[in-house]
Amino acid sequence: ALFSFLIGFLFALGLLIAGMAKKSKIIGFLTFNSNSNWDYDLIFVMIGAILVNTLLFWIIFKKDESLKI
Repeated sequence: ALFSFLIGFLFALGLLIAGMAKKSKIIGFLTFNSNSNWDYDLIFVMIGAILVNTLLFWIIFKKDESLKI
């Protein structure tokens, strides 16, 4: 439980440092109408998280297959 808390805290700290926790960033990302400029910065955070998770899942499942021999 402590390890999960530390990982979550590190992720939240990264979001704060990058400025992704600002209300204006979130609203700008979720606003798709033609009257405003869409803020795409948050999509890079999401893509980075997907890439890291995909890599880790691939590594974990690869090790799991080698243990079944």
